[in-house]
Amino acid sequence: MRTLDIKDGTIASVLIADELATRQGGTLDVSVRLKDGRHVVLTLFTLDYVRRQLDSALSFVSSS
Repeated sequence: MRTLDIKDGTIASVLIADELATRQGGTLDVSVRLKDGRHVVLTLFTLDYVRRQLDSALSFVSSS
């Protein structure tokens, strides 16, 4: 895990989870905590990852 220092006035912290392990799989989880207490988790996908998912399906949906 890695935490980034952010100079933005609304963001309290950004945490990148399992950076090395997920890079090989084509995904990266990013957790953003705002100063007002809200928390958002993003999963970023590489184009190769999306292409692999679409190889066996007509559409691609990812839910949390």
